[in-house]
Amino acid sequence: METIIPEMKKRGECFDVVNMDRILDMVLDAEQCVEMIKGLMTEKSILVIKVANNYSYLQQMLLRSGERKEEYWLDDPDHTGYFNREGLISLLEAGGFECMDFYGDTFVDFHLLNPITNYYERPEKGKFAHGTTVRLENLMHEISMEWTVEIYRMLGDVGFGKEIVGVFRKRAE
Repeated sequence: METIIPEMKKRGECFDVVNMDRILDMVLDAEQCVEMIKGLMTEKSILVIKVANNYSYLQQMLLRSGERKEEYWLDDPDHTGYFNREGLISLLEAGGFECMDFYGDTFVDFHLLNPITNYYERPEKGKFAHGTTVRLENLMHEISMEWTVEIYRMLGDVGFGKEIVGVFRKRAE
């Protein structure tokens, strides 16, 4: 990132859409990354950022209630940054962006509420939790893609989802 993006900027490259899928929570300096990406965008460009939803309302509730004794999401050594809805939006707003839309991406974390399907406490249940989630999401898609998108938007609006997706644009100056 430290060399490729400046080279792209030097060549005058700009993009209509920049998609950062599970990147921002892996870089050492998220603020610097956002600033560098901004240099590859025009005023009409869109920035889509997907990150793991860490310190979500659900995770915080599980910690407060004692159902989780530790911050289980901190076990990924590749993560250098942790974001929830508020943190991601705050970072981007501080970097000169405005949030256009926000989504939660899956229901799988709701299985953590049930001791029988809690895939973190019982890793052997992970495949079943994932399978149930996929079946539910496929059914929703069959019923209505538009409603499904709205459901994901509502998940994002309240900070739910194993991962979250923000859609941003440069703030008008």
